[in-house]
Amino acid sequence: MLRLGCAIVLGAILLVPELRANVTFALSFPDVDSHTNQNWDDPTNGSVARATLQSVLNEIGREFAETATIQLRITSSMATAYVAAANTASQHLDPSGRFRDGNTYLKIRNGTDLNGAAVDGVIEYSFNLALYSDQNGDGAINYLDFIANLKGLTRHEIIHILGAVSGIDPANPAGSQPTRHDTFLFDSAGRPLVTSAGAVSSSANLHDPNTYFDAVGPGPHYRINGDADYAHLIGIHFPYRQAINDDDRTYFRTLGYAAPPGKLLNISTRLRVQTGDAVLISGFIITGADPKTVVIRGIGPSLTAVGVADALQNPTLTLFRSTSGDPLPLETNDDWFETRGDEIRATGLNPEFSTESVILRTLAPGSYTAVVRGKNDTTGVSVVEVYDLSAPSNSKLANVSTRGFVEAGSNVMIGGFIAGHPTSANVPVIVRAIGPSLASFGVPSPLQDPILSLHDSNGTQVAENDNWQDTDGTAISASGFAPSNAAESAILISRPPGNTTAIVRGKNGGIGNALVEVYRLN
Repeated sequence: MLRLGCAIVLGAILLVPELRANVTFALSFPDVDSHTNQNWDDPTNGSVARATLQSVLNEIGREFAETATIQLRITSSMATAYVAAANTASQHLDPSGRFRDGNTYLKIRNGTDLNGAAVDGVIEYSFNLALYSDQNGDGAINYLDFIANLKGLTRHEIIHILGAVSGIDPANPAGSQPTRHDTFLFDSAGRPLVTSAGAVSSSANLHDPNTYFDAVGPGPHYRINGDADYAHLIGIHFPYRQAINDDDRTYFRTLGYAAPPGKLLNISTRLRVQTGDAVLISGFIITGADPKTVVIRGIGPSLTAVGVADALQNPTLTLFRSTSGDPLPLETNDDWFETRGDEIRATGLNPEFSTESVILRTLAPGSYTAVVRGKNDTTGVSVVEVYDLSAPSNSKLANVSTRGFVEAGSNVMIGGFIAGHPTSANVPVIVRAIGPSLASFGVPSPLQDPILSLHDSNGTQVAENDNWQDTDGTAISASGFAPSNAAESAILISRPPGNTTAIVRGKNGGIGNALVEVYRLN
C-alpha cells in the first residue's frame, strides 16, 4: 500500500498566520437606493454589472500591501459625452508643501481618514449605449456590451482616484496646484515640470506632447496622452486593459504605494518515478480564506526534448485532500484532454504530449497531495507541477513538499518554485531536505544524510546546506520549521521574483527516499 509521506507533513497546521493585506472598496449605488429600475438598478442585468464592478475593484485592491476601506459612490448618466469619469473627494497639501495628495491616497498610505462618513471618491458611468460598440458579436448594442466594457473602464478610472490627477494649469503656471503625480512628469528634454520647491517649472515645455511620467532615475517611461493631458498616460490609462499588469504596478510603486507580499506562483519537482512507494508524491498547502484555482501537471515524454534521459512515457496523476483519516482521493487523470480539455487549453498550460496528465480544479484552503505514477507500473523521470491561476487573491500557496526516491548521478531530486510577479517584494522561504526522520512515519529506505542546494534561474548556486544547524540554526529553530534530525538540511532565504531550483542529493552518493519542502513565511 502506498504511504503518502507528504500528507504527514501537510497535515500539520502551518504555524505562520495568514495576513490579509489589501485595499477593499465599499460601494454605494444611488440608482439602487432610489429603486430607479434602470442603469445600475436594471432588473435584468443590474446585479451582474454591480458584481462585475466589485470583482474588478477587489482585484485591484490586492495589489497593495496597505489595508484600508475606500468608500465609492457609483453613479450613472444618460447625457454625458464620455463613458466614465472619476473624482477623488479632496486634495491636501503634503507636509513638505511641494504637492498635494488625494484623500484616498492618504487613507491608504497612512490611515488618515479625512472624509469620515463621507465617500472617498465618485465614479460616474454612462449608460448611453451610443457610446459603446458591439462587444459580443450579437449584432446589437445593449446592456451586455456595457458590462463587457466595465473592467477596462473601471481599471482606468480607479487609477485616477488612486493618484493619477494633475494640478498643473499650463495657462496659469503660477496658480497651479501640483499633485504627487505631477512631480514625476518630465518634458522630452528631461526637464521636470515641477521644481524641487513645488512650483511649476518656468523652463520646462508645458505643451510638449511627448511629456512622460517616470520615477527619478532609470525605468520605463509612460508618455502623456496629448498636449497638457497630464493625468492620462499611454501604457497606464490607455489602452483600456481589462486587468492590472506590471506597468500599473510600476505606476503604483512610483507613487509610493507598498508592494503586496510576494507569493509562490508555481511549484514543481523532477524525479525518477519507480513503483510501489517510490513514485513521485507532491503536496501543497493553500492558506487563507478564498478558494484557489490551480493547474496540476504530470509531465513525462516532453522532457526528452529538453535533454532528460529515460523520461516517463505515460504518467498518471491523482489528487488527494489530506484529512484526519486516510487521504481523500479527489480526481485522477491519465491523458490531459479527457477532462476539461478546452478549459486547460485556455490556460495555456496544456502539455505537449496527449499522454501527459493535467488536473484543473478550484480548491478550498487546506492540504493536498498529488501522486504521479507510471501507467501499468512503468518507470522513468517525471515532473509534477502546481500552477496558481488565481495569484491575486486572499489565499496563497504557502507550502509545497515532494517525496521520492533519490538516486546517485543525475537522478537526484530537483524541486523548483516561481516567486511573485516582477514588482512584488522578495518571498521569504524555508527550504528543507528531510531524510532519516521519514522512518518514524513508516517510509521505507529513507535517505540518511541529504544535502540541499539552491540555484537561481541562471543555474548559479545561491546557497547550500548539509546539516541544518550549521547555518542560521537559531533563526530556523525560531521559525518553527527546524528538522527533527540533525543530519537533515534547511535553508532560510529570501528569494526575488523568478525561478529558484532546489536540488537534494545524498551525501557521499547515498540513496533513499527523501522529502524536499518549501515553506513560505510572512
